[in-house]
Amino acid sequence: MNILIVEYNAHTPGHYSKEIFDFTNYLKSFVNNITIATPFGFYEKLAFDKKIKIKNLLYEQTEPDRFYEYQIQFYKEVKGLVKKEKYDIVHIWGYKSVFPMYFYFTKIRKKCCVVVNIKNLFRDRTGFFKGNFLGKVQQIMSTLLLRNMADKFIVHTQSLYEQCLDNDFDRYKLSKIGIGLNQEPKIKISKEVARTKLKLKHNQIFLLFFGVVRKEKGFFELLKILGDLPENYKVIIAGASQLENPIESYLDQILAAKCIINEKYIPEKEVDFYFRASDMVLILHESNFEGESGVLLKAIENSIPIIAFDDCSSAELVKENSIGELITRSENNNFFKSTEKILSNYNYYKSNLKKYGLENSWETKIPSFISLYKKSTKVYL
Repeated sequence: MNILIVEYNAHTPGHYSKEIFDFTNYLKSFVNNITIATPFGFYEKLAFDKKIKIKNLLYEQTEPDRFYEYQIQFYKEVKGLVKKEKYDIVHIWGYKSVFPMYFYFTKIRKKCCVVVNIKNLFRDRTGFFKGNFLGKVQQIMSTLLLRNMADKFIVHTQSLYEQCLDNDFDRYKLSKIGIGLNQEPKIKISKEVARTKLKLKHNQIFLLFFGVVRKEKGFFELLKILGDLPENYKVIIAGASQLENPIESYLDQILAAKCIINEKYIPEKEVDFYFRASDMVLILHESNFEGESGVLLKAIENSIPIIAFDDCSSAELVKENSIGELITRSENNNFFKSTEKILSNYNYYKSNLKKYGLENSWETKIPSFISLYKKSTKVYL
């Protein structure tokens, strides 16, 4: 079987690189030929197996504002690659916008089977039309095109699966397969070692707000609940910011005293230190982020209990597996009481996290991807 994995976002800050690295590292045992296509290469350089081919299809990105132009050129190059190499499966792992993709992938489907990961259905990735009538039209058109451009769709959560059905996706094209998890790192990182590395006090409670810092990820919701925390609690805010102003400018003197800020992209080799140093992880993103949160998965891999809003997609997994606590977006959301509940039953939550991690490792997920690939290629082989 000859598989092409397409990831448009690989060159942007984020941990897409590691997700694909882990996936292909397990997939290679079952598939002979794997190629990964990106526009400008991976933001982080990882030691991919020599059997896995990496093809960077565009020249160096020089003008980030050429949003659609770069995408159109990239998918045009993907189409040419498919024509030349004769792949059995083209798996679109990550994408920015449906509109530049649609034209080329409807033609690619004539050559091979196209599989698409749907991580969010209604999120406006550009922000250009957000909150107005044109935004609604864009969403409707995007969904209409998306459901007609692939042979199979993979969603990672039950709520997203149901949302796709509500929007007339063909049930027989939909498969619910969660992202796999790595087992604990071979090099054990204790809480003490992690806190020493990050120069944190050992006698305080640390809550982690991790990843790209922006409104949609819940930064301003975080500010609302910081006031509930006593003096021995600190919030670590770690990640590159997409806010208009520096993070510190949004904090008054009282809130600033409760935060430890590292306003930069955190390299993959440092990520585990932040999670291992923390007592809990906060997932406060808006409800229209329907996919599986990368922060959620990293928290599970490191067995760190989670506090999440009850209306976001992460709530489904947190509640069903008792790996943390849920809070509401109301003023009386019992945030501090939730942290106390976790601390008083810490071993219970850690035990559930380890159990979930074992039951949902990449070893358990890969057979589902292989089965989907085999069923999809029956028409073409």
